[in-house]
Amino acid sequence: MTPYPRDDRRAQVLVVGAGPYGIAVAQELHCRGLDVVVIGRPFETWHRHTLDVMNLRSDPRGSSVWSPDARFDFPTFLRRIGHTAGEHDIVPVSLFRRYLSEVEHQLPFPVVQGIVEELASGNDGYGFEALGRLDSRTKARQIRSFRVSADVAVIATGLGSHRHLPAAFRELPADRVAHSWDTERIQATRSRRVLVVGTGQSAAESVLSLTTETENGPANEVSWAVKRPPLFFREPLRLPTPLFKLVLAGSHLIYRLPPPILRTLGKATFRTTITPTLKRVWLDPSVEKLTADAEGLGLTLEASGIRCRVDGRLYDQIVSATGYRYSLLGLPFLSDPLASRLGGADKPPALAADFSCAVPDLYLVGGIAEPTHGPAMRFVLGARHAARRVGERLEARFQAQAA
Repeated sequence: MTPYPRDDRRAQVLVVGAGPYGIAVAQELHCRGLDVVVIGRPFETWHRHTLDVMNLRSDPRGSSVWSPDARFDFPTFLRRIGHTAGEHDIVPVSLFRRYLSEVEHQLPFPVVQGIVEELASGNDGYGFEALGRLDSRTKARQIRSFRVSADVAVIATGLGSHRHLPAAFRELPADRVAHSWDTERIQATRSRRVLVVGTGQSAAESVLSLTTETENGPANEVSWAVKRPPLFFREPLRLPTPLFKLVLAGSHLIYRLPPPILRTLGKATFRTTITPTLKRVWLDPSVEKLTADAEGLGLTLEASGIRCRVDGRLYDQIVSATGYRYSLLGLPFLSDPLASRLGGADKPPALAADFSCAVPDLYLVGGIAEPTHGPAMRFVLGARHAARRVGERLEARFQAQAA
């Protein structure tokens, strides 16, 4: 039998991940004249892992996908479609998805739409090789896999594979527990008794979605468990707006701070918050409030559901809005030799100021860089700094190689 053909490509730089960080880095490198190939599903997080009830938290001026020539300016897009949005105006996620679809169609470099199954050093020990499978809808049906070889690799794979489930939830059947990342499951849940666990924005949005009657069916009976009462701030960190913007602007300098100081600052300042517009969800009398963390809920599986020791109720479904924990475990596509050179599997890799790591010519940007580069790496706004630093470094690298 003749094997299926494979899509083989070669580039100077391979970018793994096609979200705001991957696209921003690729756009920066393209504008600097470098040959780039991106692997990923463009903006999948925003298209498939955000709830329809969600609004953007960042203001429009801080929500643009970075490009040195400002071709992807989000406020310009909003003006063009007739949507006037000031700094503090609400922008629904549906508009942002529409904007991202337009960005995707304007990209001047190739995107291999698929999943990387292995990223390894090249056969001669130089450069990198990515192997994976293509999305069936994006290629001729007879082409099912790809191989991309490159001198440099940039990992920008986002949040999804770093989602955190507390141990108490991992002991329950997988079909009974959804993470707040699993938005399609949450939005499909109707007429059930649901327990949402978490104190941040994703918990409030999950509760809102679950308690809203839709064309898919009636609302659910929802309880909301929090470790402590939530904080309601416009900004995602517990900081006034001017100070929040200052922290983001200087966020890239945080990698210089000693880890003990960084941990102290994090505990004092970086607690998650909920936008004041969602306070009505917390005050909704139909949503029972429980005070307990995941372990303290005392969840046990019974034949008819999941029993919660705190309120004695049986629940059909648990939604774990418990955030993300960045570590190499969230990058399962790394070959064993590459992963072993990056340090402990349960920790995020140590990154330099230019986002490089212990493996030469390998860079990591986005959420996984937050422990060393600060909270801006959580937001679209942080992609500008990451893209520019990686771009400066790689332009110099290839110029030196050519000299």
